[in-house]
This record gives sequence, C-alpha cells and structure tokens, in this order.
Amino acid sequence: MSRKEPYVSVLMSAYNAERYIEEAIKSIINQTFADFEFLIIDDGSDDSTADIIKSYMVKDKRICLLRNRENKGISYSANKGIEIANGKYIARMDADDISLSHRLETQIKFMDSHCEVAVSSAWMETFGNEKKNIWKSPTTHDEIVATLFCSNCIWNPVSIIRKEVLDTHNLRYNINYQRGEDYRLWTQISKYQKVANIPKVLHRYRIHEDQTMKLPGNSWKGKIDLQTVKDLPGVRVELLRNFLSREVTIDEVELHQKLFFEIPFVDEKELDDIQEWVDFLISVNQEKKKFVEPTFSNALQNSLLHAKRKSFKLYCNQNKRFTPKLLIKLFFSKSKYYLNFSLFQLSLITLSCLFFRSNKNYSVEYLNIES
Repeated sequence: MSRKEPYVSVLMSAYNAERYIEEAIKSIINQTFADFEFLIIDDGSDDSTADIIKSYMVKDKRICLLRNRENKGISYSANKGIEIANGKYIARMDADDISLSHRLETQIKFMDSHCEVAVSSAWMETFGNEKKNIWKSPTTHDEIVATLFCSNCIWNPVSIIRKEVLDTHNLRYNINYQRGEDYRLWTQISKYQKVANIPKVLHRYRIHEDQTMKLPGNSWKGKIDLQTVKDLPGVRVELLRNFLSREVTIDEVELHQKLFFEIPFVDEKELDDIQEWVDFLISVNQEKKKFVEPTFSNALQNSLLHAKRKSFKLYCNQNKRFTPKLLIKLFFSKSKYYLNFSLFQLSLITLSCLFFRSNKNYSVEYLNIES
C-alpha cells in the first residue's frame, strides 16, 4: 500500500537556533490541523540545534531532518526543502517564531476556498526585545501588488504557497537576494496568479539580538557605481526597471533609495528632490495604469513620510546639544521637514533622540506613530 502524501509541507530552516527552536517545533506539531510533513533544514549549525530536532523526530514521525554540511543561507535551504516537499501547500516557518495553534487550519481553509490565490500570509504579533505590536498588511491582490512596489507586505514566516504554482512556473527563492529573497518571490508569483493576506493574527514573530535579519533600517553601505546598479540584487530596483520599462540611472537609483531611507539624508533640498521623484512615479502610473489608484500613490506618500521621520531623527541625533535655538527651529519653524508632525509627535521624537542617541538605525517604529 502506497504512503499517503501529506496535505501540507511545513518548511523551516534553522541555523544555531538552540535557544528558540523547541518553541517553534512545539507550535507546529500541536497545530489543530494534523495532516502535514515537517521539513526542517539544519543549515550547518555548530550548536545543539540538530540534537534538539532529532529528539523531536523520535516523538513525532511527521518531522524530517535535512542537514547542510555548511551554512548555505535561507534561500538555499528553502529551495532544498521545496524540491522534496510532497504537500499541496508549502507553509513557511522560522526557527525562532511561534505559530498560533489554529494557523494551518485557518490558512488551508482560506487557500482551499480561494483557488485563484497562489500565496497568502496573515498578520503577525511581535514579541521579545521590542514592544508588542501587530504587523498588519493589505489583504486584496490589487492592494498587495501596489504596496509591493514600495515594500514587502507578505510575511514570509507565516506564508503558505501553492506548490503547483512554484513548479509550473519554475519559481524558487533567488539566492542572490540576501535581504529580500521572499520579497522577490512574491513579486514573481504575482505575475502569474493572485496573492492575498488573511486579516487575522496567526503568528508570533520574535524580535531578538541573535537575528541575522534585523528590522528594516539603514542598509546603505557606500557609493553606488554604474556596474553595481546594473547587477544590484535589489527587488525595488528591479521593480523600478520594470515599471519604467527601461534602464535606470545612478541618480534615479539614489533617489529611489532615499525614498525608502536606504540612503540617509538630512538636507531639505534632497527632500524636495525625493518629493519630485514621488510625483514623477505617480504621473507614470497615471499614464501606464500599472497599479490601482489611489493605493499606489498612498503607498509612495507613506514611504516618503517614513523616510522624513527617520531623516528627522537622524538630524536630531547629529546634534550633540539641544540648544534653545535648535529647539525653536524644531518646534516653531515652517520647514517642510516638520509638516505632517503634530507637536506631540515632535516631542516624542525629540525626547527619544535625547535619551537614545546611540540608536544608529534611526528607527522610530517603537514610538508607535501612525502614518
């Protein structure tokens, strides 16, 4: 009698995850939906990660351990798991996270009733070193595709993918995209089939100091040359090329990176240039109608607002002393830098700079300022 194939393949890569992997494994094997295989790739760990996985293999036969002889990275390991996965769906999982017990049941019901959807995720609750927060995301295909032009809005740790779509179109995680392998995969999938998100919290995303992938922040490493632009493994630059239907210049790439604060800026002339760039992109979309409006325009304007906040905090951090002259400028000038900020928001940011000037990422997410 042939072995019955599992309905879902849960795929998790683990590298030196001994501190948290037990919680991750337990959250999967205790799911209310039980018809799955649990593929865990030990990505060359040199701690007790593999031993912990083996101890659970004895207890639960759904667990299958694969091992890389050396650390190959998330993309390589995920692709390795996809190749041997037997399930109709592939559900991703991180080795330091916790899935809520009804996660798989909820996602499978959604995917089974929405056959047009190739990949979906859900909302996540953060925990650990940061203040608890709910990471929400747009839910409809048109909203998601428009938002993807600016940022990733399909959360990989709680994603579920229709394997047939991956195999039919030969889609895999691109190992050249070290900081956006999932982001790029979603943009590729969305060309062929619809994407979606479930507006429910189904996953707990852990924030901790051991993460190799930090929260979005300043990733600028130095000046870009033309060859780097041509070969740049950046999802946003690739999307920009496709959007404009042409090659992009160095200046355009730098403006685009400033829009998402991948290149820091504190000059108001730069802010004018970035606003012109946003207006240009909106005008192109009005002509080409590649994304739905006003979703596309709103996503760009929100990105600019976040960049302004980070730039404002960088400006504050660069001032060692908050003199009366500087405070007057911050709170009473008509500068475009301070538009969209209430006095309360300005006070929060200024106080955070006084007490947390060592924060080099210039992140203001923990201030919980809404767009």
